[in-house]
Amino acid sequence: MKNRRINLFLGKKDYQDIQKYLYSFRLVLVGASFLFCLFVAGISYLIFLQGQEINKKTVEKKNNLQLFQSQKEKEVKLIKIANKTKDFDIFIQNDAQFYPYYKKFVDAINKSEEVPTVDSLSIEKDRNFKFSLSFLTKEGLLKTFQFIESDDFLKNFQEIYLKNVETKKDEKGEIYNISFEGKFNKINENTN
Repeated sequence: MKNRRINLFLGKKDYQDIQKYLYSFRLVLVGASFLFCLFVAGISYLIFLQGQEINKKTVEKKNNLQLFQSQKEKEVKLIKIANKTKDFDIFIQNDAQFYPYYKKFVDAINKSEEVPTVDSLSIEKDRNFKFSLSFLTKEGLLKTFQFIESDDFLKNFQEIYLKNVETKKDEKGEIYNISFEGKFNKINENTN
């Protein structure tokens, strides 16, 4: 008869080998899962840090843009000031220095016996001038004209010549106008 016994010990060895392999596989799988979780956590942390950095850079960019806009407005103001300064320098270079020559002219006219009315006075940068005087009387005109021909008056001018003599009539009487053109003597600013 045949032996009908089953030897459980013989099959146990193969099962224990499989169980060892499965245990090792489970350990490897748990280790790999742990490493994968660590990897995912590390990547997530890096993404979180990058997000914070992006937010920080965005806020910094916004602040810099606002600062740039305010600096741009200040720069525009500075450019305007620089242009005004440049225009002022050009004006100073082209200035006729009217006041000293005007004062010289008024002082000279005031020395006359008959002080006329100054209708117009124009002084240019190169000291050229034009002026017009008016008188209510013919005697005032003649006295002032004699004074203008005197050395006391002529010393102030490099050249002076009579341009025009006019007589106008109105309800008050006659008004006499004389116009002159010429060139002032140069004024030394240190002495006057």
